[in-house]
Amino acid sequence: MNEINSIPDPIVVNPVDQTFILGEGSVIAASHKIDFTDRVELGKRVIVGGRNSSFWTHNRQMTEPIIVGDYSYLGSEIRMTPGSAIPAKCIVGIGAVVTKKFEGEYKLIAGVPAKIAKELDEDGRFLTEYKTRADRYLAQVAALLGESDAAERHFGTALEMDRRMGSVVHVAETLAAHALAVQPTDPTRARDLAAQARALAEPIGQVRVLRRLERIRAAGPAQLTPREMEVLALLAHGLSNREIGARLFISSNTTANHIRSILMKTGTANRTQAARYATEHELV
Repeated sequence: MNEINSIPDPIVVNPVDQTFILGEGSVIAASHKIDFTDRVELGKRVIVGGRNSSFWTHNRQMTEPIIVGDYSYLGSEIRMTPGSAIPAKCIVGIGAVVTKKFEGEYKLIAGVPAKIAKELDEDGRFLTEYKTRADRYLAQVAALLGESDAAERHFGTALEMDRRMGSVVHVAETLAAHALAVQPTDPTRARDLAAQARALAEPIGQVRVLRRLERIRAAGPAQLTPREMEVLALLAHGLSNREIGARLFISSNTTANHIRSILMKTGTANRTQAARYATEHELV
């Protein structure tokens, strides 16, 4: 959780603009503190990453605004003091203490107090312009709102960024998020994306991704329940309703109800087609 607040009616000698502006597509991670006793403005697609950064706009008698330009990335434990500013398309290193206004795009700003450490190289510039986490979050929001075209666009941008940066962890995260997003409308594609994510996550023990993918594994093809998948597998082996019921300790009527549901969900017309479906989807 982040703490974002201001001092009501501050006793200062200057006019104040108690406004917090979060630009389109910007992301604030977690455990950050932002004081907007005077204006704090984060531009478009800014990422305040990591944890424990602090922005404060007031001292004992005066306030001054803080500004972060479009597409800039701030690492963990950044400190920004009253009147400080980061230009567009810059990266601020972990632990930097920013005490003044910087100028010029494509800079790495770092140190205590912060200074311009160097010009960003090609990869650094790419990082500022195509931020994977922002695009992944935007894609997930778009998918939730039913805006499939926008979701696909943002997922594509995120995956391009992840792969260009050689980040296996983030590629797996993006593939898993994409799989979960398309699962309700395209379960076949969801399984394919999930398989790609799992192939990356399992060798490195990426538990977070593997746990999320269990939702797709559990749902099964065509949104079959785990019990329906069991029934379908036994049906494909040629068992009758009575034999399936005995094997699963359910009645023949319950088995028949499961089979009707399976036929409806898979779009198959009879037991033979359902058995073929099970074979094609590697359920037997």
